[in-house]
Amino acid sequence: MISTILPVLDEYKLTNDLLECISKNEYKPAEIILIDNGSIEPIFELVKIYSNLNIQYVRLDENIGVNPAWNVGIEKAKYDVISILNNYIIIGKYFFRSIKDTMFNRKNQNIGICVPNTIKEIDMVIRDTPYEKPILQEIDNREGWAFTIRRKIIELGGYIPTELKIFSGDTFFFDTSKKLGFKNYKIMNYNVIAISDYMH
Repeated sequence: MISTILPVLDEYKLTNDLLECISKNEYKPAEIILIDNGSIEPIFELVKIYSNLNIQYVRLDENIGVNPAWNVGIEKAKYDVISILNNYIIIGKYFFRSIKDTMFNRKNQNIGICVPNTIKEIDMVIRDTPYEKPILQEIDNREGWAFTIRRKIIELGGYIPTELKIFSGDTFFFDTSKKLGFKNYKIMNYNVIAISDYMH
């Protein structure tokens, strides 16, 4: 089973679009921890709209930063595989199945983190062709808008340090994974679209 962490600060439409994508996934995460970082927009309404998803809504009184929000979500996550998503991505219907088949494959227990292949052009379309086995390629660089990590890495290497509020939280986890002897991989044949206007 997969826990998913989704921190948001307003951006209701982007969050709605991503939750709609998740709701259409063939294999859905067992839980979604929606961290509301002090939004003005009515993010809570999305919990009712997507009642087919197991969403745990966590409201914070102020914006504590994306990395501390990830830490909050990780503390609340129940499962040993954790997907951390930003809400400015679009995913296809096999996104979580490709993660499941990668991270729960006994042959892949050396994989600490996996990421999808990212398309940055906003006009690209994800085409849900018939499902096929994930094609993996080892990577050295970090990709923080949609990554899946084993809880074991966090248990052994710790949470994101408090001084990292906005940047480098993903780098911390990717580096920790490698230091602990795990390898990080990209799923080459499953794409996400990172919406260009929101790329950092």
